Amino acid sequence: MTQSAIEVSSAGVAYGNMKVLNDVSLTVEQGTAMLILGANGAGKTTLLKAIMGFLPLREGELSLLGHNVKQASTAKRVKLGISYMSELGLFPPLSVEDNLKLGCHGLHRRKVKERLDEAYAIFPDLVARRKEAAGSLSGGQRKMVGISKCLMSHPSVLLMDEPSAGLSPKYVAEVIAVLGELRKTGLTLLVAEQNVSFLAAADNACVIESGRISFRGTIAELEDNTTLHDAFFGLEGLNDHLDS
Repeated sequence: MTQSAIEVSSAGVAYGNMKVLNDVSLTVEQGTAMLILGANGAGKTTLLKAIMGFLPLREGELSLLGHNVKQASTAKRVKLGISYMSELGLFPPLSVEDNLKLGCHGLHRRKVKERLDEAYAIFPDLVARRKEAAGSLSGGQRKMVGISKCLMSHPSVLLMDEPSAGLSPKYVAEVIAVLGELRKTGLTLLVAEQNVSFLAAADNACVIESGRISFRGTIAELEDNTTLHDAFFGLEGLNDHLDS
């Protein structure tokens, strides 16, 4: 029986007195990829932050890899095997290599070298830029650094917030291709996006509107749900995308 990597049940999250997420429930099985679609301000980032422990649940339950983590610190969640890539994904003033080393916190020096070698094998374009400030890289290269930094700890689960932000269509396609390769390793992915191109890298999807989930299911079920074409701005032309 497949174990759930992430299980959110009836979650509510607020910033002070302002309720942002209401009665949100979703399950991501181990080794699968789920895309969270929604407009700016819908609650996508808030959901990821709640899963990581950056924001507390006001209501509901949360488990990661079979562990109830509703009251657990972010550090404990990371130790369980979860990693988070923010929209920025890195620290621009630091060098590429120093950014990657941040993802190796707590590892022996020998392990750090092994992880760096692995990262450069996946993204060879970073080798020549490894001593340069990460902020000097192109948008696509910065995303590669951000992904590599998250992978340095060999996580079981990777959360990604708007990986397409600031990227040209060419680099969006490159990131999607990388995610496709990562899926082959058994990594579980939960990706918050507005760009429906990322459906190509997912097994399942959910749509968040005004802090509530209006749809969750397989990509095929999403394709068949014609009402979403009117309900959610980002799904215009969804069938054209899925048929391409």
